[in-house]
Amino acid sequence: MKKPRLYPVLLFFLLLSVTILRLLYSRSLTLDPDETYYWEWSRHLALSYYDHPPLVAYLISLFTRLGGNSALFVRMGAVTLALGATLLLYFLAKDMFREEKIAFLSALLFIIVPIFSVGAIVITPDTPLSFFWILSLYFLYKVATREKSGWWYLLGISLGLGLLSKYTMILFVPSLFLFLLLSGKNRKWLLRKELYLALFIALLLFSPVIFWNSQHAWISFRFQYL
Repeated sequence: MKKPRLYPVLLFFLLLSVTILRLLYSRSLTLDPDETYYWEWSRHLALSYYDHPPLVAYLISLFTRLGGNSALFVRMGAVTLALGATLLLYFLAKDMFREEKIAFLSALLFIIVPIFSVGAIVITPDTPLSFFWILSLYFLYKVATREKSGWWYLLGISLGLGLLSKYTMILFVPSLFLFLLLSGKNRKWLLRKELYLALFIALLLFSPVIFWNSQHAWISFRFQYL
C-alpha cells in the first residue's frame, strides 16, 4: 500500500486547523467600522461605490443571504478566499519548483504573514484582491509554461474580477507587459491576439464600474487618483 506523501497531509491539517480558528475568531469578534461600512453596501447592491468597486459587497451579500447577518457570515467570504488563496499559492509553488516541501513552506509563510492573516478574517476589498492577484499569477504561469491560448482567457476573467475587487489590480497590467517584454520565450505573445482578448475580457467585466462612474461624475476614480 502506497504511503501518503508527507507535505500534502501536513497542508491538509494545517489548513483545517487554521480555517477552524479563523471561523471561531470571525464569530466572536465584532465588526470593525470598515467591515460595517461594506456590510451596509451589501444591503444596497450597486454597480460600484464611492471609494471601491463592488465585489466585496457582493461577497458579503452572498454569504449573509445564505447564513444571516451575523459577524461570521459577513466575514465568511474572507475565510473562504483566504483558504483558496493559500491552496493556489501551494499549487503555484509546486508547479514552479517541483518540490512539495517548498510549496508547503510557501503556503505556511502566506498564512503567518500578518497582513494576510488579518485579511483572512477581516473582510475588506483587499481580500478578493489578494485571491484574484494570486489566481492571475497562476494563470500567467500556465501561459508561460504550457503555451496554450486558453489560459489567457482564464487570466482575463481573473484580472477582471480582480479589478472588481480593488482598483489596485490595474497594476497587474503593466507588470504583465513588462514580464512579456523581458521574457524571450514569451515575448511572442505581445504580437498575438490572445493577450489583447484577455485584456478585453477583463475590461468587459470591469465595464459596469466604468458605467457607474460615468453616471456619478467619475467620483470613485477622482477619489482614488486625484
